[in-house]
Amino acid sequence: MAQDLRSYLDAVKTRKGDDVQVVTQEVDPAFELTAIVVKLVRQVKRRPVLVCPPPSGAFHLERAQALRGGLRDYAYAQGLTYVDPWAAMEDPTRRGWLRPELALDVLHPNEQGQYVLAEQIARALGWPVPP
Repeated sequence: MAQDLRSYLDAVKTRKGDDVQVVTQEVDPAFELTAIVVKLVRQVKRRPVLVCPPPSGAFHLERAQALRGGLRDYAYAQGLTYVDPWAAMEDPTRRGWLRPELALDVLHPNEQGQYVLAEQIARALGWPVPP
């Protein structure tokens, strides 16, 4: 059975210790993202991975695409790994929406959608794809 993203990350944290640093507070990308990156690099000696939110019909497509582009450009400028799951998760018949078989609701991926997201993250990090 496919793992959800949280279970997969918990398993990675258990096996690989400090390879995963979870930021649990809300981040204002315009002001705080750089501070978090600097802190992680200096104090934890880790490079953050920026994960773009999956497609969601809850957001205007233009804004979602602007966010994707901004995160991508920032990640590349800072030398960070960037994961954009849109190609694997977007409904080809409804731009900006999750594929129906991956959606719990208009905003959240279901178990299969979380697996696809975990798979994209694992591939970006060069890890084995979760079972």
